[in-house]
Amino acid sequence: MENRESRVSTSFEVRAEDDAVTVEGYAAVFDEDTVIGGQWMERIAPGAFTNAIGRDDVTFLINHEGLPLARTRSGTLELFEDQRGLRMRASLDMRDPDVRSIVPKMQRGDLGRVRERCTPHHPRRRHLQRMGRPVPSHGRRGHSLYRGNSMSHILHLGHQVTDLAGVEGRISTDAAGFDADLDVNCVRINTGETSAVPFSASWSLPAGDVWLGFRYKAPSVNAHIIGTDGTFLEFYDDTNALIARVRTERDDEKYHAMAMGDTNVDGASSFTAATNQVYWIDVKIAVSADITIEFHVDGVLQSSATAANTGGKGRPVRCVWKNHGLFDFYNPATCYYAHIAVLDGVSTIGRRFARRTPDLVATYDAFSGGVDAVKDGDITTRAASDIAGQRMSFSLSGPTGPAGASTIAGVHVKQLAQLGTAGPTGIAGFLRIGGVDYDASPGTPSADMPSPVYSTWDVNPADSTPWTTAALPTEVGIISS
Repeated sequence: MENRESRVSTSFEVRAEDDAVTVEGYAAVFDEDTVIGGQWMERIAPGAFTNAIGRDDVTFLINHEGLPLARTRSGTLELFEDQRGLRMRASLDMRDPDVRSIVPKMQRGDLGRVRERCTPHHPRRRHLQRMGRPVPSHGRRGHSLYRGNSMSHILHLGHQVTDLAGVEGRISTDAAGFDADLDVNCVRINTGETSAVPFSASWSLPAGDVWLGFRYKAPSVNAHIIGTDGTFLEFYDDTNALIARVRTERDDEKYHAMAMGDTNVDGASSFTAATNQVYWIDVKIAVSADITIEFHVDGVLQSSATAANTGGKGRPVRCVWKNHGLFDFYNPATCYYAHIAVLDGVSTIGRRFARRTPDLVATYDAFSGGVDAVKDGDITTRAASDIAGQRMSFSLSGPTGPAGASTIAGVHVKQLAQLGTAGPTGIAGFLRIGGVDYDASPGTPSADMPSPVYSTWDVNPADSTPWTTAALPTEVGIISS
C-alpha cells in the first residue's frame, strides 16, 4: 500500500476577502464509488482518515501533481472528517503570484481538479475492486503496511563530495572543522583575501520558505577585519537568477543580508566574525510578492532585508558558498564548513543531523555490488537492482548525535540513485525494527545522473511514538520498486 494518495474534489467554494482567499470543499466522500485510472473502483468507509488528520503533512494542489498552494504544516490548510467525508478548508495568500494567477480560474470553474495529498487509514476502507472483482488487501508476513514519507521537508543533507559541487580534494578530518557528535569530517577552504574559492549545493524546487543551516568556523586570520567588500553566500532560483546573498562590508566589517528583487536591498547588521570562532549559521529565504532574507547566527537574527519581487523571481534551488572577502591579511587563511542542511518550510535553528553510514550487510543482500559498493563514498561504484522488490540492508556506523539532545525529530535515509535503461523505476529506504520492515514511499530518481532520494520517519513506525535514542534503528536498507 502506498503512503500518499491524491484525493480529488471537483466541487468547491471560493471566497475572496481582501488579500486572502478561502477554498472549501470535500476531498473525499464516504461510501461512494470512485474510478481510479479507468481500472479500479474504490469505496472509502467513514473513519478512513481519522489517523491521518493531525499526523501527516498534507499539501493542497491544483491539477493532480500541480502547484502546492497550502499545507497543514504551515496552518494554511485545515482538514475535518464529518459524516459525509473529508472536508478541507484552504487559506490562500493573494500576495503569492501563483495564487493570483489561479484564483480567477477557480472562481470561473475553469479548473477541473483540486487535490490534497494525504494518507488514509487503510484498514477502515470498505473494498477495492478491479474490473468488478473484489480484491482483498494483503499483508506480507514480517512486513509492515505502515510507510514512511519520501516527500518530506528535507531538501538537502550533507557536506560530502557526493553532496556538494566543488569540494573535491577539500574534505578534511581536521577536528576543529566539525562536531564529532554529528560527523567525521568537514569541508576545509584555504583562500586569499580577494580570491574566491566557491562550492555549492543544489536541491529540488521547494514548496515553502527555504531554510539553510550549517556549522561555520571563521577564517584563521583576522576574521574580525574585512579587507574588501566580499560575498559569503549567494542564492539562485531555477532560472539561475540571483535572488539573495549574504555579503561582507569593508566599512563596518560586518556580514549583511541582501534581498535582490526589483532592486537590491541591503539589511543592517550586528554581526562581526571572530578569528577561528565556530558559529551555527541559519538563513531563511522567503519568496512571493517580495523576497525576504534573514541571517541568523547561533540562533539570533543578525541581519534581514526585503525587496519587492514584481518581476516574479522564484524560490531558491541553489546556494553558493563564495568564500570571498572574509578577512584581511596578505597570506591565505583557512575556514571550515560542516553539517549542511536545507529544509522546506521548517526552521533549521537548533536542528542537528547526525550522519551514519552503511557498515556490514544485514538481513537482505539482493542488490548486485552489495553493501561495499554503497559505503565507500565513491559515486562510480554502485549497487544495482534489476527486479522490483529486491532489498539490501545493513548495519550502521558513525556518530549517534548529541548526548544531551532533548528531542529526536526524525530518522532519514538518504540515497543517491539513478534509473537504469530497464528494470525498476523507483527506490525507497526502509527501516527494520524487531524483524519487521517499514518501507517508505518510493521516489523516482533521475535517469540522467545520480540524484538524492530521501525517506523520512517522523515517529517510530513500530508503535507511532516519538523517537528515543534507545529506539533508533540499527538496521536500515533500500528497496527497489
